Order: sequence, then structure tokens, then C-alpha cells
Amino acid sequence: MRNLFCLLTLLAATAAMAASTNTSVLNWNAVTTDTSGNPLANSVTYNVLASYTGATGTYSQIATSLTTTTYTDSSASLVPGSTACYEVTATAGGVTSAASNSACKTFPFPTPSAPSGLTVK
Repeated sequence: MRNLFCLLTLLAATAAMAASTNTSVLNWNAVTTDTSGNPLANSVTYNVLASYTGATGTYSQIATSLTTTTYTDSSASLVPGSTACYEVTATAGGVTSAASNSACKTFPFPTPSAPSGLTVK
């Protein structure tokens, strides 16, 4: 019974650790010009889109009107074995840009610890 309790405790701790490390930190360059290279007169905000089924999946908006060029995604969809892909758009003066390039991150399955306590009688 004690070994079962230890195993369950270890599994719970591993699951908690895995859940806390499944994040994506996105960074991108600030947009300061229009498509012709002219400086923008209006402030720029950013929208983040994500596909949790890979690069060819459907992208949905997960953050809007960001004023910084970084975003942390900690969605429950970021599980071991999944791939999250992201795109960013910029909005200035009510006009939204085309999407940025896609950037993807795959979340590997955690490597289990080696068994211990093996005995032979």
C-alpha cells in the first residue's frame, strides 16, 4: 500500500510539473511602418492567433489588442504530444495587417524516471 501511495504521489507531482511547463512564449518585432515603408501615424496593437492542431489547422484568435510584442500562452490545449502554431497580426487606425509567418512548438511526452527498488529473491 505504501508503494502505491508513493507511486500516486510521484505521478501527481509529474503531472503538476508537466502542466506548469506547457507554455509558449511568443515574441515578435514591433510594426512601425505600413506596407509601403511609411511611418505609421497611429498606435499599433497586436492580435495572436493559434492552431492547436498543427500548422495546417484552423487558426483562432486567442489574444487581442495587445500593446506589447510578447505573449505567453498557457492554454489547456498545450499537452504532451501536441503542436501549437501561432501567427500575429497588427492593427493600426482600424486596419489589420496580413498574418505574420507561422511559428510552431511541439510539446514532447515527458521521459519517465527509471524504475527503482528492484530486488531479486
